[in-house]
Amino acid sequence: MGQPICRHLLKAGYALDVYDKDPTKISALVSEGASAGISAGELAGKCDLIISMVWDDDGLRDVVLGPTGVLTGVRTGISYIDMSTVSPKVSEEIAAQLARHDIPYLRAPVSGSVPVAEAGKLTIYASGPRILFDSCQEILKAFSTKQTYVGTKEEGRIVKLAINLILQMSTAILGEVLAFGARAGVDRSTLMDAINDSIVASPHYAVRSKSIKQRDLAFTVRWASPKDLEIAMSVAKETGAIMPIASLVQQYIRIITNRPMPQNGFTALTTLMEDINPVAAEDLASRLPGS
Repeated sequence: MGQPICRHLLKAGYALDVYDKDPTKISALVSEGASAGISAGELAGKCDLIISMVWDDDGLRDVVLGPTGVLTGVRTGISYIDMSTVSPKVSEEIAAQLARHDIPYLRAPVSGSVPVAEAGKLTIYASGPRILFDSCQEILKAFSTKQTYVGTKEEGRIVKLAINLILQMSTAILGEVLAFGARAGVDRSTLMDAINDSIVASPHYAVRSKSIKQRDLAFTVRWASPKDLEIAMSVAKETGAIMPIASLVQQYIRIITNRPMPQNGFTALTTLMEDINPVAAEDLASRLPGS
């Protein structure tokens, strides 16, 4: 996700310094005009705006608080934007540490896949200082089509978790519906097309329709790991929210990620119910209503 964002920033004419613990991940960007940094702290020492995107809470802690993190290069006048999907709790910890150094901090997680990022059509849900959000509009517009300000603290994190909850729960629902159709003799592709042409159609279903029809388990998307749901369920526990559907889907995802050959993609979640409800081809006719 970070690479296409960087490419759009370069295309928009911004001077860009990039850093990753794995130098191979930024080599292409350097060949396209970016400058390679040696650490997050070094970038903080010379850049006015730091933008990070990491996988999890530990990654965010490391990029800000680590031995070569942003705070090791702290200076007056820098601002910090994090676009990761992480827990509000850890984001609050980061906010407190940055505040001690008077560094404005915008939480700006994004919604969209890598192809969406490559097209420059991400959606951003931002929270933190409104003045920082407003001042960075042109930068954010370089790689996104919608930028929504949702609050002054960790609201951006909550909104992103809420959207991911819908993605994962609706995926599980789709898998159950496809299994229902298969047991009744309806072709998977036919039912998928009908869904995409109906009132319940969504871009989420449409963009992955081909892989779902073909049961393409090679089409893996990392969001189906337990991480995001576990963060959301932790927030639910802290706030007293009762989440029975999300709890069930969390168990589904644990099943598919703990198989002998783990599958962490969208298609795996849509085939789980068919695995539980297998239908042999010769049995389909006998399962049709009225037969």
